[in-house]
Amino acid sequence: EIYVHDTKTLNIHIKDNDKLRVFKVYVPEIKKTITLENCTGFNSFNDIQVHKNLDNYNFEGQKLTIINSPNLGGDIVYNDDVNDLTILNSPLKSFTFDTNNKTKDRKLTITNAPNLKSIIVNEKNKGNSYLNFNKIEIDASNNPNLEEIIINGDSYNNKPLTISKLTVNGSLNLKKLKGLNIENADFSKLGLTKLEDLDISFYNKYEYSTTNSTVVKPERIFGETTSINLNDLPNLKNFRGFNQKFSSIDFSNNSLLEDIDLVSTIDNIETLDISNKINL
Repeated sequence: EIYVHDTKTLNIHIKDNDKLRVFKVYVPEIKKTITLENCTGFNSFNDIQVHKNLDNYNFEGQKLTIINSPNLGGDIVYNDDVNDLTILNSPLKSFTFDTNNKTKDRKLTITNAPNLKSIIVNEKNKGNSYLNFNKIEIDASNNPNLEEIIINGDSYNNKPLTISKLTVNGSLNLKKLKGLNIENADFSKLGLTKLEDLDISFYNKYEYSTTNSTVVKPERIFGETTSINLNDLPNLKNFRGFNQKFSSIDFSNNSLLEDIDLVSTIDNIETLDISNKINL
């Protein structure tokens, strides 16, 4: 077991160790780079703690990489405020990441997990409305059975967590995606032909400002998507894209559509063609 309580920096790579079963860090505002490779003694993600329940959960430079841990599989719920998490070659079936962290350059990488079906990120922190960023990069490559990627951002401060970059090479079984918020949402070359449920909405609340304690009219706050291409999604059934900035959308290659939500976004769109959508 390793417990870290007092250090000015932490950069450690532990490899080929079958005895280590607990690694926990209790030092808050330091940069940490931790790699656990071929450490077969771990039986629970709860025994790996990098930046959990510390005073400053927005501190940057918290990186954890786990490579080849055969006993860290199944359905996992991981609660930690590490802002760069990588899991490679894992027997995971589902991975739910509960986090408070709202720093820049947040990343979640889970690749080469043949049994993985679900990735969910739940943002737990409320407040901090002064932050102008709240994004995460997701790399979910080479997970052939992955069916869903879901980001549940907290809309309390109108800056919910969203995906700023998505890599899904070799994960062609994806059926549900929620949380993408990029300027050009082009799905025409991703090969996600099985995708059925797509949600690129910007979840928020109206923001009110006050003058001398008098509430003035709310401002609508939109996401960052200014263009979208759905041409390579023949099985798309549900599309939600409310509170976004794009001014046109083409559903001509999405004949199976059953539900469309473009609340607020529709104000930017001059023409919307939903003809021949018999399932709507």
